[in-house]
Amino acid sequence: MNRAPRVDLETVVRDLLEWMSSRDWMGHDPFDALLSPLALPLRRLRWPAVAWIQLRRRSSMELATVLAIPPHLNPKSLSLTLQGLLAWRHSGRASPGVDPVVLTERLQSLQTRSGGWGYPFPWANRHFLAPAGTPSSVVTAFVGGSLLDARSAGLDVAGTDDALRRAARFVVSDLRRIPTPGGFLFSYTPLDDRAVHNSSLLAAEFLARVHSEVEPSDEWAESARAAARATLSAQRPDGSWPYGRSRRDSFVDSFHTGYILRSLRRLDALGVVEAGSAVQRGFDYWWETFANGTGIPHRPHVPYPVDFHAVAEAMLTLLAFRDVRPEASARAVELAWWAVERGRGRDGAFDYLWHPTRPNKTRYLRWVQAWMFRGLATLVSTVDARLIAPSHAD
Repeated sequence: MNRAPRVDLETVVRDLLEWMSSRDWMGHDPFDALLSPLALPLRRLRWPAVAWIQLRRRSSMELATVLAIPPHLNPKSLSLTLQGLLAWRHSGRASPGVDPVVLTERLQSLQTRSGGWGYPFPWANRHFLAPAGTPSSVVTAFVGGSLLDARSAGLDVAGTDDALRRAARFVVSDLRRIPTPGGFLFSYTPLDDRAVHNSSLLAAEFLARVHSEVEPSDEWAESARAAARATLSAQRPDGSWPYGRSRRDSFVDSFHTGYILRSLRRLDALGVVEAGSAVQRGFDYWWETFANGTGIPHRPHVPYPVDFHAVAEAMLTLLAFRDVRPEASARAVELAWWAVERGRGRDGAFDYLWHPTRPNKTRYLRWVQAWMFRGLATLVSTVDARLIAPSHAD
């Protein structure tokens, strides 16, 4: 696929939104392989299901057509798009053509009976197998966070407060609590006991925001506090956090570290925990390990391939810490142009992975496009217009 010609970043954002909206946010995902009719016998067999998913995720070919995987609507895609639109709206720019109220209403319509939100495909990992639609801490926190942002932006959408209260009750009532030093970690879904720091903190941040912005609840506040303490106690001497508690989850990566840093900073600002020094050490580690190379590596000291999901998350982390490190905004802009030059196609969408010799040009809607939209829309809406002019990419 040929690279797109040089355009300004505002046009990049609008073109990407058009790419997603023209498909009605229906698309594919690196983890949707079990939607293939060929995978029907595997949906109850965890290890074969894991192998099938990894086959698709690691392939450099687009296998959706070959495997007859249907496009699907992912609530997380809508929530990321909504957050990007709200940032755009706050900057006072002309409407990009998508009404955030419509996305807010649509997200509320996708809420499950339990009060959470989940992925629209069955998925499996080394720890458990989840049927399609299983509500999770991550999807619930992202959707809930976008609804809170819409509420804060003054969007008056009927039923939002009720949806947020139901989601908070799902987090405290349905997610399992895994005891750890300092508190507990929320499980990923109601079906598992996997203790993962970023997903638990996202749930904690969501609870704290509902407590602060919608309805005070000692249970929600204390649950958020206990989960935050558990992750703070797991910080390593170098400032990093492992992905989770188990030995298999002891790795560190860039974008999950970014989630942790931004959630802890929000929880500190809300008065839930005192996380300032831990966050500073964590950001220093993240900056030195991930932000100073080519693109944003996924793992420490492994420069390739670069995942454009990680690039988008890095832009958001840099913007969140621009008051801590003055050069963070310029680095975020540099990353944006790096992504446009190396990953944006003539269709306005972004590749999955960049590698100097083996790029993967698969178009994943939730994993890449929605994340890049949120990251780029936030960047364009936040930094000085002179800093994002095309001449700065040279």
